[in-house]
Amino acid sequence: MAKVSKKKQALVKILEECEKTGNFIFHNDFVKKVCQEVGFGNPFDATHIDSIDGLPDIYREKDYFIVHLGKGNHKIIKGIQSGYHVFEEIERRIPWPYKPDILDWSNTSESNILSVAYNEGVIKNFLSLQGNGTTEEADSDLKVFNAHRTKYSFEYKIGKEKIKTEKQQIEIDMTVEANKNICIFEAKKERGNKFRADFAVYQIYLPFLYYLEKEKLDVQQINCCYLLQQDIEGDAVIRLYLYKFQDPKNMASIQLERCVEYTLEKSST
Repeated sequence: MAKVSKKKQALVKILEECEKTGNFIFHNDFVKKVCQEVGFGNPFDATHIDSIDGLPDIYREKDYFIVHLGKGNHKIIKGIQSGYHVFEEIERRIPWPYKPDILDWSNTSESNILSVAYNEGVIKNFLSLQGNGTTEEADSDLKVFNAHRTKYSFEYKIGKEKIKTEKQQIEIDMTVEANKNICIFEAKKERGNKFRADFAVYQIYLPFLYYLEKEKLDVQQINCCYLLQQDIEGDAVIRLYLYKFQDPKNMASIQLERCVEYTLEKSST
């Protein structure tokens, strides 16, 4: 039997206590206590599960996942397929001529990955692709707004579950804007020899909702882009997935617009 990580052990104990009391809302103070009991040294990471594989088996068997409510509170709810989204099969692959600059890949941060993708024209090309495979003229006025954190209170749904948060912290890796159209980016550097299978939808949904509800923003359209980067046989491979939410107030309404893989092929000149 495979060894269960300390993080998953903590998550199991949290669920057991919630089921025992019938209260599925819990606070970071409780998380810290449980983490101390099982010997998990990073309680702040315990409730952050980026993919379904990070959930203990008992969560998957009972169809449970964790939602963040703000002010240190969390809630266990049902409906994993509403909280996580499986990446679609790549629709198109584009070889991209590439001459590395000295700061490219100088670190593995999301900021560095997004900077390279933007500087090399990959992001502009991806956002300008049309449904018929052609490319409209890239918007030269595409503005970039770098990563930031903020807190905001939300009311929304995940499927039929109503969620209310208070001063929930959200992180936005990058935002681009042109002609009152906004695209929010979440980026991940892959480690190992394969791309991840799925992602936690809140990573792009809460930034989407933040811009949607923010006062005095004259926005025409808000889309979200999930970017994955991996090194394969000496080339940098970048996958981009563009999503929208059919029902802006329901996180489960995520829908793919398009997905493309770019291979940055190093030039000899």
